Amino acid sequence: MRLRGAAAYITPLIAAGAMIAVLQSKCGTQPEVAPKKGLRIAAYNLDWMNEGISFAREGHLRSVVKNLNPDILALEEVQSKRSLRRFLGNEWKICMIDDPKEDQEMAIAYREPLRLIEGPTLLFSGPQFDNAFPARRDLLRAVLQTPGRNRLEIYAVHMKSRGGPGGRRSTDRARIKAAQLLLGEIRKRNASNVVVLGDFNDTPDDVSVTILETGNPGAAGGMVDKTGPFLFDLMAGLNARDFVSQGVRDLYRGVSFEPQIRGAREENDKWRGKDYKFPDDLAIVQALFDQILVSPALVEEQIGDAGIYCEKDAVKGDVSSVNKTSRGATVYESQGSLASDHLPVYADFALK
Repeated sequence: MRLRGAAAYITPLIAAGAMIAVLQSKCGTQPEVAPKKGLRIAAYNLDWMNEGISFAREGHLRSVVKNLNPDILALEEVQSKRSLRRFLGNEWKICMIDDPKEDQEMAIAYREPLRLIEGPTLLFSGPQFDNAFPARRDLLRAVLQTPGRNRLEIYAVHMKSRGGPGGRRSTDRARIKAAQLLLGEIRKRNASNVVVLGDFNDTPDDVSVTILETGNPGAAGGMVDKTGPFLFDLMAGLNARDFVSQGVRDLYRGVSFEPQIRGAREENDKWRGKDYKFPDDLAIVQALFDQILVSPALVEEQIGDAGIYCEKDAVKGDVSSVNKTSRGATVYESQGSLASDHLPVYADFALK
């Protein structure tokens, strides 16, 4: 098993009354890592996960989860609890709303001795929030308790994609608004141990993520904002080194690999704030869209690397074919064997 990571070291500085975090990172070079210690939290976009997936895809997903070995797993694009049971064993508890009318929901799965003490709850689910959180992408919140009675406030996200009408500049507005709403929710609850994770469809440099990192609802991406810090993006160091979490299957097709695409960060930054057709106009379509953001208290508990799972079972197989009818119904035209078009991201904590 190979888990490629960037170990984050945080040096607090006091300047003008605000603490500024300086993050440094390095990528692991060892072919394997030792078995994890502590609590592992991961996020995985499952790419139209449905009850009718092929046995081959089920096997690849089982392998990925077994090798990754998380304790908490935020999941996106899930049809139902039953679809998750195709590859998650009975030891997993599943938090999701499981609306039969929705086929791309979010879920938070966890294993004992963790315990659910609040939720799951969908936030911003009303029609007035449909621009920021389009159908199937409402924010999922759950609160878990560790054996040491520490509370973990978990927010699973799946932000608006960059595709569709209007291009990136148009869809940026939805992700920015979603981040602003989420920021207000976290501030209101004022919890110590906060985890925001999932598919942001943005990188650590982009505006939506910067809003959550700085705590500044008017923050601008790609700039040094000295507000905060509010949350820390544990994927920032990997993004700086051109590591990516989606779109790598066509490059590697079932071999062990490093998910590092030279120029990925530069290509993403070049198009920020511009209208273009995603992904057609891009020279490099891969990006680090999957993030794990945590509160300062959890940064102090981080151990080892935060990184990207990059073993061959994650990129082995053929893609599925999914379409929508004119009435919006989902049609699974073919069930491929590829686990997902995304790679899982993870982080380890010493939290008891």
